[in-house]
Amino acid sequence: MSLGHLTLKAMLITGVLLTPSVAPLVRADALSDLQDLQMNINSAATSIGTKTNSSRNWGFFGADPKEAGTADLVSNISTTILRVKFQADTNLTSWVNATNATNIGQNLTNLDDPYINYVSAIPNLATALTALGRSWHKEMNRPVYEAIDALQQTITAFQTSMLTDNLIHTNSTLRTIRASGALEDAQTAWSRLLNFPGSSGKSSSRRRRRTFDSRLEGLVKATFDPNDRDTSLPEKRSASWRPTLHQGEHYTHQDLWDRTPSSRQSREGMARPYDAEVQDNERLAAIRKEMGINNLPKPKFAGPVVKLRPSRRFDALPSAPTVPVAKPAAVPTCHPKNRCETVAVDFVA
Repeated sequence: MSLGHLTLKAMLITGVLLTPSVAPLVRADALSDLQDLQMNINSAATSIGTKTNSSRNWGFFGADPKEAGTADLVSNISTTILRVKFQADTNLTSWVNATNATNIGQNLTNLDDPYINYVSAIPNLATALTALGRSWHKEMNRPVYEAIDALQQTITAFQTSMLTDNLIHTNSTLRTIRASGALEDAQTAWSRLLNFPGSSGKSSSRRRRRTFDSRLEGLVKATFDPNDRDTSLPEKRSASWRPTLHQGEHYTHQDLWDRTPSSRQSREGMARPYDAEVQDNERLAAIRKEMGINNLPKPKFAGPVVKLRPSRRFDALPSAPTVPVAKPAAVPTCHPKNRCETVAVDFVA
């Protein structure tokens, strides 16, 4: 027996021995992954929000190096979500079938319930991040700010992947958008220089999120039910600025939050709402200049304006000032045949 045959047999035997021990490590299913995501998010929220967090309060020294920092905890969640997304994108069939094999008798092709449980834990994490960011802390703001931004993009990418595979639907999309809004406030709390506390709840992002939440139902209705004729005018107006989607595409959170390039462009030199009134005043000034009536005194307001009916025989000029007209008086007028009759004549007082 040659050396090559011995080497091949050794490799086959080693593979057979290692397969039972390696398979459980690499095997994953959708339900377990979503449950693990929920547990990781809740654990990170507890670690960040606890009173014994070494990063709390002001001090010259940093947080305890033995503890995981806030940015590391948030980045760990983003990495876990990306790992789950990779498994779903690589082999969706085995990822879903493994869930069905683990839970015999359950049809879990619709993952709305476990997905909602996972994404509903994100607002709790955002609340803990916001509370720590608005108080004095020892960690620098920039790493945490970037970690929250990465988490926001990660949950958007994971939601898009699940929507593309038709595993989640409208309710899951609503929860994801609200979770993204909560992370927006948390990111604002860590947006200042160095390690200074963040701003209060009166931020522009919070006001924008409140406005958006009030229109959220109409947006989703217009997005997922375009043939509905009962959509009200405000809902149509709020959905009109969204970009046109091609087949197989989905809206991102940046699109729904109106972070389009047009909203970030300068308005200098472009039309504004009050330009029409300015143009009318300029046109009127040119007409007055041609007619030589620029020096007319401006009328003073002395009371309520009374509209008077013009004379029947003499039409008032459009540019003439309005003056009170006296009542017509009866004046006797004689004709050539010596016939006199009373004729009403209008005159100006």
